[in-house]
Amino acid sequence: MSSSRHRIATALEPYLRLPPETALILLTGTLGCSVNWLTARFAGILLAQDGIRYNEGGGEDEKEIAIVLVSWMRDAGFWQNELRRGMGIDVSKLAGSGRYTFVDCFSKSHALADMETIVGSAITNAASSGTRNVVLVLDSPDVLLALTLASAQQLNRLLLKLRSRAHSTLLACSADLPLLLAARSTQETVPTPIEAESAAFVVQQAHSARFVMGVRELDTGAAQDVSGVLRVTRGGAAYGGAEDEATRGDVREIEALYLVQRDGNAKVFERGAAGHG
Repeated sequence: MSSSRHRIATALEPYLRLPPETALILLTGTLGCSVNWLTARFAGILLAQDGIRYNEGGGEDEKEIAIVLVSWMRDAGFWQNELRRGMGIDVSKLAGSGRYTFVDCFSKSHALADMETIVGSAITNAASSGTRNVVLVLDSPDVLLALTLASAQQLNRLLLKLRSRAHSTLLACSADLPLLLAARSTQETVPTPIEAESAAFVVQQAHSARFVMGVRELDTGAAQDVSGVLRVTRGGAAYGGAEDEATRGDVREIEALYLVQRDGNAKVFERGAAGHG
């Protein structure tokens, strides 16, 4: 699996595998606790694999894995540096072979219809006539909601179309407390339109996800030896039918502390089952 293995915390290894076909994995962060390090590790471990690959269900998959990373919040240089620093991967070499494609929706403004065409073409090219499994990585598409360039319904519809063209999808977005509270608004606390749309989008994605990996700040505030809290929970898709019933146990819910170090390495310290830490 290459020398990148030593960069993956043991507690994370069971989750950082090729997801089942059509699966959505939701990665959430907050304003004070970025999920970029986790996104880079998930993408990096897939790019680092060679030879026979094993999917989350335990079966063999001999196709190469290609990553199409679409970002609405960060440029190509950021992700190139993040993957190199966190995983020791030079994506410039992988881009030359077609296994890594970056689609810039950060510095270039596209209409939703154009995004569907551009990203769809990138997925088709990366698939290399069916010889590769393409994992679509979507970084911060929810920024379109904050900029009022799309509604939650429109954005969800776009993502469904894009997901249908890839083997599986990783989605990284924000899940700050005000957004989550907006999903449970009362007559006394009426959310703003942006809060309501953002909350609706996050809830939709969590309902569609196989599992959710979320990071947030410590309840007690900042600490030098802890960057934040990592929580893994099953998403709504883990309860969708008989087939999911058989594989539901593959996703073990945990809550852990983590530390992202200056050299890019990350340590994860499990502290019990989710909801009990």
